[in-house]
Amino acid sequence: MRILRVFDRLRTKVWWTILGIVWALGFRWLPPIAGGAKYGSDDLVFKIDASDGGALQDMSQHIDEIGGYKITKMSEESHTFGDSWVEHLLTGIRKNEDFTVGGLYDDTAATGPDATFNGTHAVTRTVEITWGGTKKSTFEAWIVDYERKTGRGNLTRWSATIRPTGAVTEA
Repeated sequence: MRILRVFDRLRTKVWWTILGIVWALGFRWLPPIAGGAKYGSDDLVFKIDASDGGALQDMSQHIDEIGGYKITKMSEESHTFGDSWVEHLLTGIRKNEDFTVGGLYDDTAATGPDATFNGTHAVTRTVEITWGGTKKSTFEAWIVDYERKTGRGNLTRWSATIRPTGAVTEA
């Protein structure tokens, strides 16, 4: 038993020595993180119908934030009398949650965000988001609100809430 304790202490000392060397080297010798390509905001493309039934228009240059694009699997509570914990079962239905887009205000007549997101629309709009490379999310959506906001010493900004409806095509 005593030999095991000595070995355990030695192993701990060796481990901390290795970590110290790695820290001193600045992690330069570690292999890169596995996985596919990494993309940034300069790779994102956001397109939406400019008008009811119109062609897709690239709004990327007017958007500097997209808040929480999320697809949810819906569930239903399934616990019964006598259960002390809540249980859920998946219903098989998926939902694309509301999300916001926004940026600096621009009232350019036909192509700016004020013309595209503000106003009333009788039908849903087609939205296409390219996340980088070839990954795209395409869906129909309602624009449920549009807001202009500013503050003392700040530029005027805009934001809109997008409510996806129906199936999302992920390609």
